[in-house]
Amino acid sequence: MTKTLKYGLFCTLWLLFSLSATAQKEGAIWYFGYNAGLDFTRHYPKPITDGQIHTREGVATISSSEGDLLFYTDGTTVWNKLHQVMDNGTDLAGHITSTQSSIIVPTPNKQFEYYIFTVDVIDDDGEPGKGLNYSIVNMVENNRLGRVFPKNQNLLPTCVEKITAVRHENGKDYWIIAHGWNNSTFHVYRLTTSGVSPALGGYAQQSLGAIHENVDPNDDFNRGAVGYMKASPKGDYLAVAIESLQTFELFSFDAQTGRIGFIANLPAGTEERPHDTEYAAYGVEFSPTGNYLYGSTR
Repeated sequence: MTKTLKYGLFCTLWLLFSLSATAQKEGAIWYFGYNAGLDFTRHYPKPITDGQIHTREGVATISSSEGDLLFYTDGTTVWNKLHQVMDNGTDLAGHITSTQSSIIVPTPNKQFEYYIFTVDVIDDDGEPGKGLNYSIVNMVENNRLGRVFPKNQNLLPTCVEKITAVRHENGKDYWIIAHGWNNSTFHVYRLTTSGVSPALGGYAQQSLGAIHENVDPNDDFNRGAVGYMKASPKGDYLAVAIESLQTFELFSFDAQTGRIGFIANLPAGTEERPHDTEYAAYGVEFSPTGNYLYGSTR
């Protein structure tokens, strides 16, 4: 049976999220913006203001399966559940103005260990930043307040501000997906209990879809690197926003092999102003069923 995938574009920024119907409460606490937060451990979201986050863009938060806060990060600093800077939790290689500065992924089969994957920005001169890196949090350390070590282990020297993770079909491992700069290459890594390695099965680097680059030589904001990449709840689709091209792209994803397939290009401009809509493609998210794809400006 063919699944119908519907596409929508919203003209205002809204908070994007994706919680699988089978998930526990690891994603129940959010911190974002300027000391803002939401608690989804109850039947309705409760505003919380105890976080230390002060940023306009990417933030990652992780809780226990019971919904108890563990730690959160803006890609450069890690705060523990007491909202204190975690031991060795400064100077991570992300950036507070990176679209998706970081994601947090539990290490397979290691209950108290987590990977923080960070992506840096391309600077105003178009020079590459610190690329894709990972740091590891051990939650057993410091009376279970956590410690970061090792830190800033480089996987990719240059990349755009996009990163996502997909659960492997085996239910244990994870796929980590990033994208190169000035090219159309996806970089796929597999996280196992032994660590991070290029994707098995020959799909570590896959070139398809648009080239992520600046189309305006005077673009000091490097919008070719800006925009979200998210996976559907079942891990069978990927969606990418490319701000400089004012477009969203839709791909298939094979959670068994890590293979990506191009499906569609979805323009974000309007008929009246097709090439004059700043920030026309920034956020992407799937509905909980995976049947709907939403896009937003910023």
